Amino acid sequence: MEAKILKYSCISSRKILYENGLVLGDKLKAGLNLLFELTGVKNVHRVDRELDHLRSLELIGGIGRGGFYIDDNDLIADISLTTLALNLYVKVQGYNTSISEFFKQSIITIEQKNNEQ
Repeated sequence: MEAKILKYSCISSRKILYENGLVLGDKLKAGLNLLFELTGVKNVHRVDRELDHLRSLELIGGIGRGGFYIDDNDLIADISLTTLALNLYVKVQGYNTSISEFFKQSIITIEQKNNEQ
């Protein structure tokens, strides 16, 4: 389950290159139905537990807080990637390059992101 969530996040999220050279995944959220579809599991408590585990490993949450928010009745999860998760994804793909090199075709700078707002 966790691998499926991470794979989806790595493929779906924009990667942002900061001025200091570090890369982080842009904010990414997923509703409960999408998580059910991705994982093949229809148990909200199990999905919540897996998200909590990913957060405890510091793989999701980005700059914020990963997983479901307890007071969110819509059950929208923060599945934003951390730099650690992006590094893991690159290594699992069999590459020994930097995140910025691996994602060079799709990466944006923090300046570009700020200009969008």
